[in-house]
Amino acid sequence: MSLISRFCELYKELANLQLDQLDSIYHSEVVFEDPVARHTGIEQVKGYFANLLANTTTCTFTIHNVADCKDNNAEIDHLITWTMTLKTGALNKGRAINMQGTTLLKVHDNKIIYHRDYYDVGQMVYENIPILGSIIKKIKHRMAKQ
Repeated sequence: MSLISRFCELYKELANLQLDQLDSIYHSEVVFEDPVARHTGIEQVKGYFANLLANTTTCTFTIHNVADCKDNNAEIDHLITWTMTLKTGALNKGRAINMQGTTLLKVHDNKIIYHRDYYDVGQMVYENIPILGSIIKKIKHRMAKQ
């Protein structure tokens, strides 16, 4: 099974992740970035996932597209589009949050050395906090009318 196939399989049911599984796809010197933070090295990435999944009941990814980008000047090997379904007691009263995103991957020595996620952190977090969520949704609604 290819590295990207293993990556996609691991993310399908991310809430069931065993942290040692990350060693099979990520390089020891991986840089993992998302809209919230940057993590350098496999141990920091494991810590990030441990915290992320601590109160998570569901975290699944539906992979829509995997594009091979090796012939580009940006040094990105793969672009992946996805929809994440997340259920956590910390957000949205434990109800599911569905969010679309994109991942950029760079591979070195048949392991992912760079992982960058792009998604709407407001949709994931801010819109699912009582009071603040209502305010943000109203602002977005007003902006859409302009």
